[in-house]
Amino acid sequence: MAGDGPSSAEAERKKITGRAGIVAAGTLFSRILGLVRDQVLAAVFSRAATDAFFVAFTIPNVLRQLLAEGAVQNAVLPVLAKTREQEGDEAARRLFRAMRGLSLLILTVVTIAGVVLAPQLVDLFAALGPDADSTGAWTDGANNPMPNGSFNPSQFTVGTYSFTYTVTGAAPCTNATATITVNVGAGLNAGVGGTDTICGGLTAYDLFGSLGGSPDPGGVWSEQLGSGAISGNFLDATLLTPGSSYPMVYTLNDLACGEVQSVVHLFIFPYPDPGPDTSVTLCATDDILALASLIF
Repeated sequence: MAGDGPSSAEAERKKITGRAGIVAAGTLFSRILGLVRDQVLAAVFSRAATDAFFVAFTIPNVLRQLLAEGAVQNAVLPVLAKTREQEGDEAARRLFRAMRGLSLLILTVVTIAGVVLAPQLVDLFAALGPDADSTGAWTDGANNPMPNGSFNPSQFTVGTYSFTYTVTGAAPCTNATATITVNVGAGLNAGVGGTDTICGGLTAYDLFGSLGGSPDPGGVWSEQLGSGAISGNFLDATLLTPGSSYPMVYTLNDLACGEVQSVVHLFIFPYPDPGPDTSVTLCATDDILALASLIF
């Protein structure tokens, strides 16, 4: 019986060494696949596309570091080891199962929240670029922490906001920071489009007369045929074929909110055309003149 202790301990050490070797081999294989992935991305896609991928990848990567390899791991392993030493293997297994269930619940909530809120949230990491260290912390202009590093413009008024990203440095390096400035625009109003009818004889029709709502000035009017009938916001309807409908597009470019448009479908109504004004000089002895010959 005395010899069972060292033999059992040696077998346990070999078992642990074997499992550690499996984890190390898996990690090495994962790093090799990551290198292959980066080389394929660089060869197949443009720089803009790969930048977008790496910026998007930053979010789950940060969560992995926090929930799998960072603070959670450092907090759980000592407690698990202490529980096993003081209360035995069964207690350690119960603790592990409880932590696994809690982790699964947290990961599920975080994943669903990330998917649902993705359209509303502007990830501040995009402004830093794909090479930024993802282990830092965000603070707002009042130095309040921002745990998720995201900004929802719908919850803020129009204005300019500053955010600071701080990466803690280890001696002899000091902390490093980056400041992101976010401009929130009100969103320009291009008015309300629709349909309208005007007389085809108008030579300077103000297109804003057919646009509903309260459109902001400064935009550009255009029509799809390129007839040259529009000058500024005025339309020369005589340059368009009567009896047809034409889409008139009003476009505003908001630097913060992007491009907004409204479309008015304008029907050009056929108009009476008496011909142009003209004059003629006749001699009293000339033949009878048909006046219609001067306008047709």
